[in-house]
Amino acid sequence: MRDLIQEEGLTPPEFNIDGMLTVTFRRPFDFDKWVDKWVEKLSENRIKILREIHKNGKIAKRELEEKVGLSATAIDNNLETLKELGLLEREGGARGGHWIIKYILP
Repeated sequence: MRDLIQEEGLTPPEFNIDGMLTVTFRRPFDFDKWVDKWVEKLSENRIKILREIHKNGKIAKRELEEKVGLSATAIDNNLETLKELGLLEREGGARGGHWIIKYILP
């Protein structure tokens, strides 16, 4: 099921185990339209980071460095800013964790 969702470019389901298992499926989402609303408040590098995380929520910082073309320190600073804006959250640890984009409007 996850492979089909990824092939179709859909947002992966969110699993939550708080007493009972819940699975949240998101409607198809136009990332480009959403990010256009943030363009005034986000740098090009932050948009690139969000785009890569949108494609793969389990992307590692090292992969972000390669794909975005920034140093580890620059990636960390940009991720911190995205967290402060309320757009990004990390769930779990460095190994096995994943990124969650909060698709809020400015």
